Amino acid sequence: MVDSAGEDSLKRKYDPLKGEIAPTLLHYTIPTILGMLATTLAIIVDGIFVGNAAGSEALAALNLVFPAIQIFLGLIYTMSTGVSASAGKLMGEGLREEVNQLFTQSLVILLIPGTLIFTGGIFLEDPLLRLLNVPPSLRVYARSYYITFMALMIFPALDIFICYFVRLTGHPRLFGTFLMTASAINILLDYLFIFLWDWGITGAAAATTLSHLPTLGLAIFTLRNSSLKLVCPRWKNSLLLPSFGNGLSEFFSETSGGFITFLFNTVIVLSFGASGVAGFSIMNYMILLSVMVYYGLAEAMQVLITQNFGACLKKRMNQLFRTAALWITGAGIFFSLGLLFFALPLSRLFISSVDENCRAIWEVVGVVRRFSWFVFPLSGLNILFGAYFTGIQKAGSSITVALSRTLILCSALVLFYRFWGAPWFFLSLFTAEFLTLGISGIFWTHYKPERLFS
Repeated sequence: MVDSAGEDSLKRKYDPLKGEIAPTLLHYTIPTILGMLATTLAIIVDGIFVGNAAGSEALAALNLVFPAIQIFLGLIYTMSTGVSASAGKLMGEGLREEVNQLFTQSLVILLIPGTLIFTGGIFLEDPLLRLLNVPPSLRVYARSYYITFMALMIFPALDIFICYFVRLTGHPRLFGTFLMTASAINILLDYLFIFLWDWGITGAAAATTLSHLPTLGLAIFTLRNSSLKLVCPRWKNSLLLPSFGNGLSEFFSETSGGFITFLFNTVIVLSFGASGVAGFSIMNYMILLSVMVYYGLAEAMQVLITQNFGACLKKRMNQLFRTAALWITGAGIFFSLGLLFFALPLSRLFISSVDENCRAIWEVVGVVRRFSWFVFPLSGLNILFGAYFTGIQKAGSSITVALSRTLILCSALVLFYRFWGAPWFFLSLFTAEFLTLGISGIFWTHYKPERLFS
């Protein structure tokens, strides 16, 4: 156990405004990445358990219905990212009372209207499944997963929001520890619910949501001993609405990710049949692993950028961004090579059968591997640019980056499918990331630290 003197020493060493650039960024990055990788591992284990215990149809149903859930997750990340970014800037300016107001108001909104929205989402189940073109043969699985997840959504919502503030108040290690703990509990509950109790896909949804309950309690206990306090909310001249606006890029990233998955699912069903969606689900898990690393590094940088922005430390901001960009490019190259050489053997963890019924699954796995391995460094840099723009309160730029990835990808997907068909429509992934990186670069020339304070 670290004593208070040791903890104070750590805080001084890795102070967001004074600590050495690389060690401080690493101090915030490693716990965040480990936590997000643990979260990704839990999602992958969900898929492994569902695929092996309930079959490939249940695995396909999970992937088909998840875009609907991502809409509501997008709302959670909008609030968590936007509010924590605004709070970080206020902390850099030394305005502690305003930070407490923003935290309290956000918590009130999440608890009351948030609960009503999640509960109301249950009643949208039938039109959402129709909108997502879930085949009748898979609707029983999709319905069970969706209703269970939405009924228990408030637990991960509160946990995610409060954990963002745990990290912001100088506890990145606890942030990562809480994420890893929730993931470990998720895996244990997966085994209990899916294998021992035979709850099938319903057990996967229950395990994912209920795993956040213990860490929610730990996060609340941590904040009780921090400088962050609950206060009587003053709604006049509240910063809540601008904060939500600043986090909208996260909403568009989450919801557009769901929409893109929906489009790919539709095109894959038309090209390879319904079982091909299971193959895309498997590759999605591997791609998700890289995305979580990117977001871990980008969010860690954003926490530091936003406080340095409030304190007007342009040189540190520049050093933080360039260091993060170098690291994320290296990570992208690593994942590109990993997908190229290890995609096929890793895929057999999900579906081990090689009979004729699984032919479409392995065909899609091979195609995605060939057409997407070189995209990883580009997507990592785009995520980093989006986090930087959110950190400096340039919501319009971060939203444009998020929307550009979606709109260009959707347009390219439709065009490539229309004129070249399978498997060439997977090249839309590279096209979208490449063009969006150009847009990100243009925004950077206008909003790099030297320009912000000139």
